[in-house]
Amino acid sequence: MPHFPGDRLEPGRSGGDLGIQACVDDPQVAVHASRNLSRIAFGRAAFRWSQLGFGPTSSTSTAPATPRNHFGFKDGTSIITAEEPDAAADHVWVGGGDGPAWLAGGSYLVARRIRMTIESWDRTILREQEAVFGRKKGEGAPLSGGTEFTAPDFALTGRADLPLIGATAHVRLARHDAPNEYIRHVGSALCAVPPGAAWGRPRLLRGCRPLRLIPRG
Repeated sequence: MPHFPGDRLEPGRSGGDLGIQACVDDPQVAVHASRNLSRIAFGRAAFRWSQLGFGPTSSTSTAPATPRNHFGFKDGTSIITAEEPDAAADHVWVGGGDGPAWLAGGSYLVARRIRMTIESWDRTILREQEAVFGRKKGEGAPLSGGTEFTAPDFALTGRADLPLIGATAHVRLARHDAPNEYIRHVGSALCAVPPGAAWGRPRLLRGCRPLRLIPRG
């Protein structure tokens, strides 16, 4: 990943040679799975860093409700869902000519470790919090009106002819936006995720070289 303005990356919590994501219903099982995988790799690879997750972090379809982040706002309203296969093909899955043959049908995983300054955020009044995200905290509707999934109207103005959705609001900008006053990016990693097995039979990744783990000194 390139360096982004505001990055305060900790080398010990960034990068690595092999990324493992263990998803289960019980976090204790995920911990044991990670420990066992680390034990199996002993002598060939060293454990570098980990991040324990909890709760639903995103929704991949329109069925579940949009989850909320630690700031109390809905997070993932505009994420690509399973009901948008064309958008997923363009922005999620690796095409045949987009990279190496063994990655076709796979994707990329960008892991960003973000430290949130909750103390400062909690002292911010609701109106300012909503201005930071450009959305209402309750339903998640854009400040320009409507419901959660209404397209924001960035041209709509309010008092003093100022835009209802500010120029640095999160809903307007994809990165380095207003919430960066309350978050710190301290870890980063980029992983190539090969395609999974086909239904009913193993999927052979032609042209894929065996993975070689290099011990760390």
